[in-house]
Parts: sequence; structure tokens; C-alpha cells
Amino acid sequence: MFPEEKIIIRFRGTDNAKIVRLIRTAAPMGAGTEDDPVRRVYQYWSLDGKLLFTEDDYLNSKIEETR
Repeated sequence: MFPEEKIIIRFRGTDNAKIVRLIRTAAPMGAGTEDDPVRRVYQYWSLDGKLLFTEDDYLNSKIEETR
């Protein structure tokens, strides 16, 4: 992809929705430095103990800054 190209995503509605049961954990993370501040991170697990995804607002904001 060329740097000047933009990707346009058009929202077209929801194809499917359902209620699912997950385990959500919250824990502090980070070294307490400017580059790695202490913050609360959420992890979502299946009922059989598999990590599904991690929600880290600080890292997400860093990713957005690079875009």
C-alpha cells in the first residue's frame, strides 16, 4: 500500500449479534515509566480458560498515534 492511499470502511450494519458468556479480569500493568505507565488492563477469557483478547487503552492509543 502506498502512504498516500486511504482505506475507507463504510459501516453497513450488523450481520449478527448474540449474547456470550466471558470471564473478564482486571489487573495493573506497566513499569511506571513515561513509556510504560501503570494502568489497568482487562483480559477476556472463555469459560474453558482460553485468553481471547486483551483491552489496553494505553497501547491502543499508541497504535492510533502511529496511524
